Amino acid sequence: MNTPSRQPHWQRCLIVLAGVVVAVVLTGLLYWAQRVIVPVALAIFLAFLLSPLVTLLQGRWLGRIPSVLLAVALALALAGGIGWLVSAQVRSLAVGMPQYTANLKERVRSIRDLGKDSVLDHLNHMAQEVADVWNKPDPSRDGDSGTAANSPLRVEVDNGWLSSILPTVPWIFELTVSAVFVLVLVIFMLLEREDLRNRLIWLTGRTRIALTTKALDETGHRISRYLQAQLALNASYGAATAIGLGVIGVDQWLLWGFLAGLLRYFPYIGAPLAALFPFALSVAQFEGWWAPLAVVGLFLGLELVISNFMEPWLYGRRSGVSAVALLIAAAFWTFLWGPIGLVLSGPLTVCMVVIGNYVPALHFLTVMLGDQPALPSDVTLFQRLAAGDQDEATDIVLAYVKAHSRDEVYDGLLLPALVHVRTALAEGELSEHDERFVIASVQMILDELETNVPDGTAEAGHSNGSTRRIRVAFCAAHDALDQLTGTMLVHLMPTNRWQIDVQPASLLASELVEELQKETPAAICIGSLPPGGLAHTRYLCKQLRRRFPDVKIIAGRWIEAGSAEPRRDPLCQAGADMVSSTLLQARDQLTAWLGVFDQASPAPATGETRTTAGRV
Repeated sequence: MNTPSRQPHWQRCLIVLAGVVVAVVLTGLLYWAQRVIVPVALAIFLAFLLSPLVTLLQGRWLGRIPSVLLAVALALALAGGIGWLVSAQVRSLAVGMPQYTANLKERVRSIRDLGKDSVLDHLNHMAQEVADVWNKPDPSRDGDSGTAANSPLRVEVDNGWLSSILPTVPWIFELTVSAVFVLVLVIFMLLEREDLRNRLIWLTGRTRIALTTKALDETGHRISRYLQAQLALNASYGAATAIGLGVIGVDQWLLWGFLAGLLRYFPYIGAPLAALFPFALSVAQFEGWWAPLAVVGLFLGLELVISNFMEPWLYGRRSGVSAVALLIAAAFWTFLWGPIGLVLSGPLTVCMVVIGNYVPALHFLTVMLGDQPALPSDVTLFQRLAAGDQDEATDIVLAYVKAHSRDEVYDGLLLPALVHVRTALAEGELSEHDERFVIASVQMILDELETNVPDGTAEAGHSNGSTRRIRVAFCAAHDALDQLTGTMLVHLMPTNRWQIDVQPASLLASELVEELQKETPAAICIGSLPPGGLAHTRYLCKQLRRRFPDVKIIAGRWIEAGSAEPRRDPLCQAGADMVSSTLLQARDQLTAWLGVFDQASPAPATGETRTTAGRV
């Protein structure tokens, strides 16, 4: 049933439309201002990457300024050393290229001879003959040659290397200016880290300083860990690639190892590009095919290990971002900013997930991009039951049992799911047919648990060796859903000491009293699922207390975990000795009453545990 607080349909549509417009405008702004935003984003992430090193140096009795300058100098020295080494490898490769010419000619000759007199060879000859006829000049047009001879000649002046260098000067100048700007910005961000943080807190969360501080700290912590993990992983990948290529014997293996580590910053396309260059060189360097195949096997093996084991463990758990979200983010930011966007896609996605954790209006970002389940287990189970998917509902329960225990599955999963069912029935979202399906499905799930899961219920608190079985009557407060919770209680109680009789929910109060008078039980448990049912529970408590003044009565108001406690006073005033909010609590209370039951009924009980209602 709709509540007055719900917004009208036209208002929701207007909000969605406004959100789409804002998203489009923001995307256009990010694309238009990329010349400014990209260097700033690079500087921010480099500052996050160098921040742990600055903190370490500052803790070694160095001041802030010397620590920042030393960290930046070390980073520049490392980059310069790697650049010098790479340039030396490139020069060596250029000098040694002529020695691969003979081998390449031989490979081309062998490939050509391999296709000799084949269908492709005949097709190639046919295509060449057709092309020759098409390109053959027409003799009738020879008279036009004089006109062509009298046409002015075009003179091209070759400026040599200068003509090839001049077009690249603006690009080199822009790249240099951007690099210097990023470097200076990194230094100032590291120097003014606390001041920048305080200014950002003042701008974004002056009225909620504690929450904003936690959000900024978590964002910085996650991004730093992500960038460090990415650096360690790519460096390890490059080192493993260089060592493997060196063992195979590929020339300039240090260059290819560095290139492999660098290209891994480009998700999904970096590894194939990194493998292309050493593979081509191995084809030119070696005569046989074992070396090229070994290069392919090396890259495939490293990629399988890193993609299936190391990346999910490092990125997924450290950043809190799902693998699918990283893939979609990589495509989006590459579309906006090109290769730099591909590199920055991971840290930017981490930022959005953290912001969604602390800004309620943007929580959908955490749901869409985070690695945590979008729905709790009980909501997922209710959703599959409401969809009529019994197989997946059973799989959810069995998976929950593996992660927890059989005892916890009733209070932690099944009862909350049934509470959702009761709520949906009360609001008219489920029909009576859906209710019957849910009851039948849950009953089958309970049978599956009883069959496939070992009985882990152990008798607690009664090691007196008695074999007498205590009879307990379970009464549903209202309907079949309440009755279903009695079957769960049967599964929780050890059968060697308890005889649980689940009474049909269809019995009237007077019929129920007559049924119980045939064999007075030692205790009565009344089960009721919220919402509603309190009046039925209180009425049954009064009727049963008046007819059975000496019998222990437990009123079970099965409340979902995290919600309010059941209303104990009305039920206790109606005659209940104990009000339980979970099935485990009811079991513990019955176990605590064992001594009272043994003294009240010394004669052993006979018969098996029975469910009067049978299978629902």
